[in-house]
Amino acid sequence: YSQQVDWKKCYFFWGDERCVPLTDKNNNSFNAKNILLDKVPIPKKNIFIIPVDESAVNAAIYYEATIKIFFKTDKPIFDLILLGMGTNGHTASLFPHTIILQETKSLVKEVYVEEVKMYRISFTVPLINNAKHILFIVSGSDKKEMLDIVLAGKYDPEKYPAQLIKGAKWFMNV
Repeated sequence: YSQQVDWKKCYFFWGDERCVPLTDKNNNSFNAKNILLDKVPIPKKNIFIIPVDESAVNAAIYYEATIKIFFKTDKPIFDLILLGMGTNGHTASLFPHTIILQETKSLVKEVYVEEVKMYRISFTVPLINNAKHILFIVSGSDKKEMLDIVLAGKYDPEKYPAQLIKGAKWFMNV
C-alpha cells in the first residue's frame, strides 16, 4: 500500500525515545527507519526524531520547541498518536510511579526510569490526550492480564499509567 499514501503530507514524530544512540537497536527512530521509513518515499524533512545526542533535559526542551514551531502553537493537536502498552501498564515513557505522570505544563519531558535504569524522553499526558485520535496497538499474550486491568480494573493511574489516556481506541491481539 505504500504507493497509495501521499507521503509528502505525512509527518512523523516520536511519542517517546530511549536515551541511546541513534544507531542502537533499542532506539525507536532507528527501528522505524529500518522497518518503515526507508521503504517509503517520505521526505526526510517530514521526520522529526528526538535528539538523543543531547542531554535528556536538553533533548526534551528541544523536542518540545520543535513541536511548537511545527504546529505554530503552544497547544499542538496531533491528528493521530499511536501507542503501545507494556506488561506493567506503561505507555510512551509514562512508567508506573514516575514523576512525569503528574506533569501538566510541559508537552515533552525527560524522565529517569529506575525500572529500566535509563533516561527517556516522552510526550506528556496532556499532549497525548490533546490528539484528535489515539490508537493503542497491544500485542502479546503476556499483556492480556494487564490489558484487562487497564480497561476494566480499578482506576489507579499511578500504578497503571495507560489509564491516563482518554478517548483512545484499542486494537488488541493478546
